[in-house]
Amino acid sequence: MTCEEIVTSDYFVRGGVQAGSIIASRPTAHQPDAVFAANDTLAMGIISALVDQGTRVPEDVAVIGYDDTDFAIAARAPLSTIRQPATDVGTRAAVLLLDEIEDPAGHKHENTVFMPELVVRASTMR
Repeated sequence: MTCEEIVTSDYFVRGGVQAGSIIASRPTAHQPDAVFAANDTLAMGIISALVDQGTRVPEDVAVIGYDDTDFAIAARAPLSTIRQPATDVGTRAAVLLLDEIEDPAGHKHENTVFMPELVVRASTMR
């Protein structure tokens, strides 16, 4: 298995369309089995470009994003994604910030890890 990074001009739909066009322009044998996009918006642009250029999602190339935005279910192929616990992240950040404001000398910085959730939809189901 190999991994390849495709750098885009931005992390929005336009950048996804660019990346999807690069992938779709390759001979089928040189297209990836799957694409993991940095965010859902980028993934939706990738799906759009792939489908427009005749690549089937997920039959030819599976696509997954990150964030589980509200628009993920509205993609041409409803987007599989990684959902982060945004409320938990925000709550913990607020607690740490208030603690540092109230007791700057005693505050301890910390790394907190939250478990994301895989949300499987049509863009990866075969």
